[in-house]
Order: sequence, then C-alpha cells, then structure tokens
Amino acid sequence: MKSDEQTSLLTRRTSRTQQQSVRLSITHQSIRDIERISQNAHRLVQEVNDTDSVNGLLGCEDDYSVGSGIDEMFDDDVPVSGGRGSVTQSDLDYLSGEASSNWDEQPNRNAMLVDRMGEQLLQANDIESEARILRKSLKLDARSIPSSFDLEDDETNMQEHLSTRQVSDRVHESTRALRSKMLTTSQRGSRAALLEMMQESDEEEKPKPLLAPTKLQILRLLSFTFLVMLIIYMLLKMGTYAVGPPRLPIGEYKIVEAQVGHQFFMYYDFYSGKDSAGSNGYNLYVSREVADKEDIVKVVTEVVGEDDMVEIYEDEKEMEVDWLLEDLEFLEDLKRKKVDEMREKEVDVKVETEKKKVNETGAGMKKSTAKSVNGKNGTRHLQSATRLEAFNPDLPVNGTLTNNITETFVYLSSSSSAEGPRNSIRLEGRRRFNRGLFIIDLRHMPAGCGTWPAFWLTDEANWPVNGEIDIVEGVNYQDTAKTALHTTKECRMDDVPEGSKTGTWDTAVGIPDKKTGIPDMTFRYAEDCFVYDPHQWINQGCVATDLKLEGRSLGVPLNNNGGGVYALEWDPTNTHIRTWVFSPHGRVPRNLRDAMRTAQNVDESTRVAPDTTKWGLPYGHFPIGDGTNCPAEHFRNMRLVINLAFCGSVAGTRYFMDCPKQYKQFKTCEKWVASDPDELKEAYWKIRGVYVYEREWQKQWV
Repeated sequence: MKSDEQTSLLTRRTSRTQQQSVRLSITHQSIRDIERISQNAHRLVQEVNDTDSVNGLLGCEDDYSVGSGIDEMFDDDVPVSGGRGSVTQSDLDYLSGEASSNWDEQPNRNAMLVDRMGEQLLQANDIESEARILRKSLKLDARSIPSSFDLEDDETNMQEHLSTRQVSDRVHESTRALRSKMLTTSQRGSRAALLEMMQESDEEEKPKPLLAPTKLQILRLLSFTFLVMLIIYMLLKMGTYAVGPPRLPIGEYKIVEAQVGHQFFMYYDFYSGKDSAGSNGYNLYVSREVADKEDIVKVVTEVVGEDDMVEIYEDEKEMEVDWLLEDLEFLEDLKRKKVDEMREKEVDVKVETEKKKVNETGAGMKKSTAKSVNGKNGTRHLQSATRLEAFNPDLPVNGTLTNNITETFVYLSSSSSAEGPRNSIRLEGRRRFNRGLFIIDLRHMPAGCGTWPAFWLTDEANWPVNGEIDIVEGVNYQDTAKTALHTTKECRMDDVPEGSKTGTWDTAVGIPDKKTGIPDMTFRYAEDCFVYDPHQWINQGCVATDLKLEGRSLGVPLNNNGGGVYALEWDPTNTHIRTWVFSPHGRVPRNLRDAMRTAQNVDESTRVAPDTTKWGLPYGHFPIGDGTNCPAEHFRNMRLVINLAFCGSVAGTRYFMDCPKQYKQFKTCEKWVASDPDELKEAYWKIRGVYVYEREWQKQWV
C-alpha cells in the first residue's frame, strides 16, 4: 500500500466480496494484535533459517506447515513448496517474497488475503488461529497494490487505516523482543511458553490503572507546595526591604500655615448669606467688603504693656517635667474627693469638718492664677528666677528690636442690622485636612447672652458623614472649655485609657422619650458621637469638658485672664484626637510658646517643633482608628471655620436657662439680640494667630 486511502478502499471491496459487515474502524488494540503476531513470525522467517523453530513459535502441529496452512484457509492454488508436516526452505523463500514470480500479478487475490487476514484476526480467540493468520500477512509484506483498483463511491468515511506495509513494518520491531524471550527459556518449542509470553506482552501494552496517591506522594506534594510558598514569601520580603518601609505621618510637626497679621485672611474665604439650617442662627454673614464697611473686621497692632506681659521661667527642664506632675497631682485630688463623697453619709461631724477643709484646699488650688504659681498652694515648687516678656511679640523690623514691643491681632466682630438679623463674620478655610495639630492663640473671644462663637473643623457639604470637630465652642455665659465630635453611627468613646486626661464627659440627662415625651432622668455621659443617638440630645455628640480649669477656660473668665491658647491634635496614625487649654498665657508650656514664636522664622532650622508630650495631660482624649470603637474614617476632608452666630438651635434653646435676667424682659433670644444691647459689644474675636502643623511623612516599619 502507498496510502491510507488505498487501504480504506480495499477494505470496502472485501466487505462486498465476503457479504458480511466488517467494521471499518479497527480499534487500536486490534492493530497492536496484528503487529505483535506478524512481527514474531516475520522476524524468524528473515533471521532464523530454522523451520522447527518457526513451527514451534507459531504453535503449529507437526502435520501443519506454513504453505499448507495457507492453502487450507483460502482454498485456492498457491505455489508453495514443501509438504505437510514441516516448513521447507521453499516455504521460507515464499514467505519472504523472494521466490514468488507471479506475486505482483495477483493484486486482487492479495487484497482479498489482506482483508480476510484482518477480519479473522479480530475474530481469533486462540494462538493457532493467530498463527495461521500471521502466515498470510507475511506474504504481502512490502507489496503494493495498483491504484487502478475498481472502487465504489457511496462509502466515504474510510480513513485512518494503516497500509499493509505500515502494519508489517511496525510488527517487525516488536517481534525481536518476543523472540529474545523465546530464546532464553528452556521451553522454546512449547505452546504453553508461547501462550505465557503472548499474555505478558498483552499486559505490558495495557495502560496501567491510575492509583490513589500514596502518603509519600502526598507528603512530597505538600513539601513542594511549602517550598514554593516559602520562595514566594522570601521574594516578597526581599522586594519589600528593597523598596523600604511605608511612608507614614509619624515624624515631628512642621508648620504648614501660620495665620497671623495681615496674612491671616489669605487662608480663608468670607462666606456671605444666612446661617446653615442646622444652626439656624439669628445672624446674616457678610462679605469682606461689607465687613470692612461696617468696621467689623480689621487687623490691629498694640503695644504690649507690663500688665499684659507674662512671667517666663528660666529653668526649662523643671517646667517641662512639672506640667505632667501637676496633672497627676490633680487627678489624685479628684480621686480623694470622690472617696470623701462616697463616705459622706457614714462619717460623723468631726470627719465631716475635716472633709470640708480638704474641699476648701482644693477650691483654693482651682482659683490660683499664673502669678500665684509660686504661692503657698503647694501645686508647684519652682525656685527659678523669672522675667516678664510679651508672650508672642511681633518679629523685629529688619532684625532690630524697637523700644516698644508690639503684638498684632485679627479683630472679628458683629453689627446690628435694620433688617433684623445681626451682621456677622464666617471665615471658611481654603485648605482641606485629614490630620494635624491646630492651635489658636486668643486674647479675647465672643461671650455674653445670645452669643455662639466657634472655632471648628467641618465638611458641611458631607455632614455628618465626614464628621465635625468643635475645637472651641461656647454659648451664652458658659465658662468651661468643651470639645465635641459629631459623626454618623458606630463611634463611641467608652474605651478611653484611665489617667489619659484631666477632663470628663458632658452629661445627657432628661432626654424626652420619642413616643411618650416623658423625660428620661437616667444619668448618662455623652460618650456617643452619633448625632442622632436616642439617649442624648440631638446633635450633642461626644463632648469632653475641662476640669482642671473648670469655670476659667472659656468666655468671660477667659477674657478676664487675658485669653489663652487652645490646641487640638488630630492624629489618626497614633489613634487619638486630644485637646488642651492653657489660660492665662503664663501657664502655656514653653515648648508650645516657642513653637508659636518661631513659626514665622525664615530660617527653618530655628523653628521649634511643637511636642505634645511636653504639655502635660489633655483635658479631652478621643480614641479613634485601629483598635478603637471609632473608625478614623469618620473624620476626613475637613476645613477650618471661624464664625460668630447668635441664638439659633443651641444658644437660643438654652436662652431661658442661661439668661434669666434677659428672659424677664425679652421672651426670645432673637428679640434680645435685635435690641442691640451694649453687652454685645463684648462679642468679638481677638486672635493673635492660628497655627496649623502636620507631621512629616517618614518611612518606618509598623
């Protein structure tokens, strides 16, 4: 055969001649059977000129020769030499195709032998039948069949069959291996030996079944997986160390905005219009042009008199350490006071008298001022020399000090309006923040009945989603500093470390029940920052109040002390928001004072970085961020706002409680403010400066 197509066509011809259906798609196993048997005999015919060995291998009886087997199976005259009972040299020559003179002249007969050989091999179930069929295949080895053979056109799917030459050639290869096995056994001519070797050959060719993985294989697979993961981990580690640690805002504070003097307004925009719906203040915010015309915004420079100067202590180290010691002593006094109150009902008159003495001593300490720091109250025992200085004097002109030391302030006030609401100021910062240290140095803040001043951080367009932080806020005659946070749900302050602050929480008592309207007199602290918490006042938020300077850190008392300094540290990386108040200025930590005094220095190396660890304990401590009950994402994208509102949802609501004298004459806060009383002349901001710091970004492993 010269092609697969000719073999397929011959197969169709044979099927019609034999008048039986022979399946054309011979399986691979059947092909291997043909190869195996043909190769065994052909190898012996070509290389072993031994008729007895051939007969033994083919499993023939003594009376069954190669040539006679062919005559018997096909019932036609085949020129074969030799008699029955042995394989002669002529038989061997005929099988090898060397002695046949008319082989090429009988293509039809040869084709028939091929087809019958294939069909019978599929049906053969014993070695004798396979041997007889094999003898036929050898006679057609290396022969070709004419291409002019008559074919039918109705059968077209006759492909993928091997030609006789292809089958025979592959058969010869495997025969050598079988013959080698035959020669090594003592039962060379035994039919049983042949059968055993044929079965072994079948088993070798069969595909081995898939076995379940052994424990060793599983262990190897796990070890390989672990090794791969270890390599990947090491590569990632090496890459991480090559790139370096992540950048985090954990360095020292650097000034980003020093809002002082005439430069103050470059950091803000003037908002003009009505107050927001949430505040609903009785005021109209005006533009810069209107404010200038009304003379309610200006920058003023004043000479610092001796009465306005502060005592500066020479011993820095003693001062730095003493702030923390003083705060710790204050906390111990609070604990002792609470213990005394718990025993109040159990003590006799003598113990009661001793308790009153302790309380009087505590009250005296609370009323001390900066100039009585070295007094007899025992809170501080500094023997260092002091000197008087302006707290934050103006920079000298051209580096030369003048005889008169001056300080410059920003003045923000309000004015009455014929239309009704009072004209006022609202400044909105131009920069957005997500962290920072915010400091305001005040000489005076708005105070009095009906006032509602605030210095705060907000993103009103996304309120309360992005939160709100009230740094300084007061209404009416409030005299104690407070810091409030306002957020959406899931921001509680019930995990504040003990001893981390000198303040306490505002209270929420008498909240009306939403269904019955009956006030709930349960005592609760305002520790939930959610603006609509059902157990707190609407928009109360979580509110920290000052205890150390209680009654002297806001409003009128603060102004009488010459003002003070407020600072708020918003540090999500270190998981907290903290707030301080220092009043009067003589009680401001030296590190904080020096930071503000040098914030405008052209030479950055001479600027002092504020260090909050040297300021003592804050009065407000709000845990935020990882590991707390308030995610840091509650506070973001906020800007500074400075404003002065009147009445509204807070000051107006509390008007009848906070202003009983005014309430007798004016039944509403709005009527009181509209009357333009002289008291409102004290409703103004006098700001020495606002200082905003942010931590430097540094690479560090967390």
